[in-house]
Amino acid sequence: MREISLEEFEPPCRLTLEKAQKAISGKYFHYARALLLGLLDHYPNCPELRLKLRQVTVLIHERGLPHMWAWLQTTAISLFYLFRHSPLRQINSLERVLLGTPDFVWAHRKLAKIAFSKELWKTAVLSLEAIVTLNPGATRDKILLSKAYLKTGKTEEAQSLIRSVLGQPAENTQPDYSSSTKG
Repeated sequence: MREISLEEFEPPCRLTLEKAQKAISGKYFHYARALLLGLLDHYPNCPELRLKLRQVTVLIHERGLPHMWAWLQTTAISLFYLFRHSPLRQINSLERVLLGTPDFVWAHRKLAKIAFSKELWKTAVLSLEAIVTLNPGATRDKILLSKAYLKTGKTEEAQSLIRSVLGQPAENTQPDYSSSTKG
Protein backbone atom coordinates (compact mmCIF):
# COMPACT_ATOMS: atom_id res chain seq x y z
CA MET A 1 0.00 0.00 0.00
CA ARG A 2 1.46 3.36 -0.96
CA GLU A 3 0.45 6.95 -0.51
CA ILE A 4 -0.35 9.05 -3.55
CA SER A 5 -0.06 12.75 -4.26
CA LEU A 6 -2.62 15.18 -5.63
CA GLU A 7 -0.83 15.13 -8.99
CA GLU A 8 -1.75 11.46 -9.42
CA PHE A 9 -5.51 12.12 -9.39
CA GLU A 10 -7.53 11.20 -12.45
CA PRO A 11 -8.72 14.19 -14.55
CA PRO A 12 -12.33 14.24 -13.22
CA CYS A 13 -11.05 14.18 -9.64
CA ARG A 14 -8.59 16.98 -10.43
CA LEU A 15 -11.55 19.07 -11.58
CA THR A 16 -13.34 18.33 -8.31
CA LEU A 17 -10.20 19.35 -6.41
CA GLU A 18 -10.09 22.62 -8.37
CA LYS A 19 -13.76 23.23 -7.49
CA ALA A 20 -12.94 22.64 -3.83
CA GLN A 21 -10.04 25.10 -3.98
CA LYS A 22 -12.29 27.71 -5.64
CA ALA A 23 -14.90 27.09 -2.95
CA ILE A 24 -12.27 27.70 -0.28
CA SER A 25 -11.21 30.92 -2.01
CA GLY A 26 -14.85 32.03 -2.12
CA LYS A 27 -15.28 31.09 1.55
CA TYR A 28 -17.81 28.34 0.79
CA PHE A 29 -16.16 26.08 3.32
CA HIS A 30 -19.02 23.59 3.80
CA TYR A 31 -19.20 22.98 0.06
CA ALA A 32 -15.42 22.59 -0.11
CA ARG A 33 -15.52 20.09 2.75
CA ALA A 34 -18.22 18.05 0.98
CA LEU A 35 -16.13 17.96 -2.21
CA LEU A 36 -12.99 16.98 -0.32
CA LEU A 37 -14.83 14.23 1.56
CA GLY A 38 -15.98 12.80 -1.75
CA LEU A 39 -12.43 12.82 -3.03
CA LEU A 40 -11.21 11.21 0.18
CA ASP A 41 -13.60 8.31 -0.38
CA HIS A 42 -12.06 7.87 -3.83
CA TYR A 43 -8.43 8.43 -2.73
CA PRO A 44 -8.16 7.30 0.91
CA ASN A 45 -4.36 7.07 0.71
CA CYS A 46 -3.63 10.73 -0.15
CA PRO A 47 -2.17 12.64 2.83
CA GLU A 48 -2.22 15.99 0.99
CA LEU A 49 -5.97 15.62 0.58
CA ARG A 50 -6.33 14.86 4.29
CA LEU A 51 -4.37 18.00 5.12
CA LYS A 52 -6.64 20.14 2.92
CA LEU A 53 -9.69 18.61 4.58
CA ARG A 54 -8.31 19.33 8.04
CA GLN A 55 -7.52 22.91 7.07
CA VAL A 56 -11.09 23.46 5.83
CA THR A 57 -12.43 21.84 8.98
CA VAL A 58 -10.50 24.27 11.15
CA LEU A 59 -12.00 27.13 9.14
CA ILE A 60 -15.60 25.97 9.65
CA HIS A 61 -15.24 24.45 13.09
CA GLU A 62 -17.77 26.27 15.23
CA ARG A 63 -18.54 23.83 17.98
CA GLY A 64 -16.94 20.45 18.44
CA LEU A 65 -18.50 17.24 19.58
CA PRO A 66 -18.06 16.49 23.26
CA HIS A 67 -14.94 14.40 23.73
CA MET A 68 -16.89 11.48 25.20
CA TRP A 69 -19.06 11.25 22.09
CA ALA A 70 -15.97 11.47 19.86
CA TRP A 71 -14.28 8.77 21.95
CA LEU A 72 -17.31 6.48 21.56
CA GLN A 73 -17.35 7.06 17.81
CA THR A 74 -13.64 6.34 17.54
CA THR A 75 -13.94 3.15 19.58
CA ALA A 76 -16.91 1.91 17.56
CA ILE A 77 -15.12 2.62 14.29
CA SER A 78 -11.98 0.86 15.48
CA LEU A 79 -13.89 -2.24 16.57
CA PHE A 80 -15.98 -2.36 13.39
CA TYR A 81 -13.02 -2.15 11.03
CA LEU A 82 -10.83 -4.39 13.17
CA PHE A 83 -12.99 -7.31 12.13
CA ARG A 84 -13.28 -6.17 8.52
CA HIS A 85 -9.53 -5.71 7.99
CA SER A 86 -10.04 -2.44 6.15
CA PRO A 87 -7.43 0.04 7.42
CA LEU A 88 -8.06 2.72 4.77
CA ARG A 89 -11.76 2.83 5.56
CA GLN A 90 -10.92 2.94 9.26
CA ILE A 91 -8.59 5.88 8.62
CA ASN A 92 -11.34 7.67 6.67
CA SER A 93 -13.85 7.07 9.45
CA LEU A 94 -11.43 8.40 12.04
CA GLU A 95 -10.84 11.41 9.82
CA ARG A 96 -14.60 12.07 9.91
CA VAL A 97 -14.50 11.98 13.72
CA LEU A 98 -11.69 14.54 13.59
CA LEU A 99 -13.89 16.78 11.42
CA GLY A 100 -16.15 17.26 14.42
CA THR A 101 -13.40 17.29 17.03
CA PRO A 102 -10.06 18.22 15.43
CA ASP A 103 -8.30 18.41 18.80
CA PHE A 104 -9.20 14.86 19.86
CA VAL A 105 -5.76 13.37 20.56
CA TRP A 106 -7.01 9.80 21.00
CA ALA A 107 -8.42 9.68 17.45
CA HIS A 108 -5.16 11.12 16.11
CA ARG A 109 -3.25 8.37 17.97
CA LYS A 110 -5.47 5.62 16.52
CA LEU A 111 -5.06 7.09 13.05
CA ALA A 112 -1.27 7.36 13.42
CA LYS A 113 -1.05 3.77 14.70
CA ILE A 114 -2.90 2.44 11.66
CA ALA A 115 -0.82 4.60 9.32
CA PHE A 116 2.38 3.26 10.93
CA SER A 117 1.23 -0.34 10.55
CA LYS A 118 0.49 0.19 6.85
CA GLU A 119 3.59 2.33 6.25
CA LEU A 120 1.54 5.39 5.29
CA TRP A 121 4.23 7.70 6.60
CA LYS A 122 2.83 11.05 5.46
CA THR A 123 -0.53 10.21 6.97
CA ALA A 124 1.22 9.28 10.21
CA VAL A 125 3.11 12.59 10.14
CA LEU A 126 -0.16 14.55 9.87
CA SER A 127 -1.67 12.98 12.96
CA LEU A 128 1.54 12.91 14.97
CA GLU A 129 2.16 16.60 14.23
CA ALA A 130 -1.34 17.34 15.49
CA ILE A 131 -0.70 15.33 18.67
CA VAL A 132 2.62 17.07 19.34
CA THR A 133 1.01 20.46 18.75
CA LEU A 134 -1.90 19.66 21.07
CA ASN A 135 0.28 17.94 23.69
CA PRO A 136 3.86 19.31 23.57
CA GLY A 137 4.97 17.06 26.44
CA ALA A 138 4.16 13.85 24.56
CA THR A 139 7.68 12.40 24.38
CA ARG A 140 6.65 9.06 22.90
CA ASP A 141 4.68 10.79 20.15
CA LYS A 142 7.65 13.05 19.39
CA ILE A 143 9.85 9.99 18.96
CA LEU A 144 7.29 8.37 16.67
CA LEU A 145 7.01 11.62 14.72
CA SER A 146 10.79 11.74 14.29
CA LYS A 147 10.69 8.18 12.92
CA ALA A 148 7.93 9.16 10.49
CA TYR A 149 9.94 12.22 9.49
CA LEU A 150 12.91 9.97 8.73
CA LYS A 151 10.72 7.71 6.61
CA THR A 152 9.52 10.73 4.61
CA GLY A 153 13.04 12.11 4.15
CA LYS A 154 12.74 15.00 6.61
CA THR A 155 15.98 14.28 8.47
CA GLU A 156 16.52 17.81 9.79
CA GLU A 157 13.05 17.89 11.35
CA ALA A 158 13.64 14.45 12.86
CA GLN A 159 16.99 15.47 14.33
CA SER A 160 15.55 18.68 15.76
CA LEU A 161 12.71 16.78 17.38
CA ILE A 162 15.03 14.19 18.91
CA ARG A 163 17.25 16.98 20.25
CA SER A 164 14.23 18.58 21.88
CA VAL A 165 13.31 15.25 23.48
CA LEU A 166 16.83 14.84 24.78
CA GLY A 167 16.86 18.42 26.04
CA GLN A 168 19.68 19.58 23.79
CA PRO A 169 19.63 22.99 22.13
CA ALA A 170 18.31 22.87 18.57
CA GLU A 171 21.02 25.07 17.02
CA ASN A 172 24.29 23.85 18.51
CA THR A 173 24.62 20.12 19.09
CA GLN A 174 28.32 20.18 19.97
CA PRO A 175 29.23 20.86 23.62
CA ASP A 176 31.00 24.14 24.24
CA TYR A 177 34.32 23.41 26.01
CA SER A 178 35.81 26.88 25.59
CA SER A 179 34.49 28.16 28.90
CA SER A 180 35.75 25.23 30.97
CA THR A 181 38.22 26.01 33.69
CA LYS A 182 41.40 24.05 34.06
CA GLY A 183 41.97 22.52 37.44
